[in-house]
Amino acid sequence: MSAAAPAEAGARRWLQAAALATACGIALDVVGTGALGAWLTFLGAIGLGYGVHRLGRLGADDPRRARRRA
Repeated sequence: MSAAAPAEAGARRWLQAAALATACGIALDVVGTGALGAWLTFLGAIGLGYGVHRLGRLGADDPRRARRRA
């Protein structure tokens, strides 16, 4: 387990939570609770952007690890 593994797991959890918030916000907006759904969708989209940023800042995969997987 590398030092980046906990950071990667945290970034992936952040993405999952933000995607769930976005999906729930869209569902709430469709059902008819417009203001709450819109805010939840907006915050979820911001969270997705932040999660992708965190995951991208971790860098490329270690080439040695990639060879072992293949």
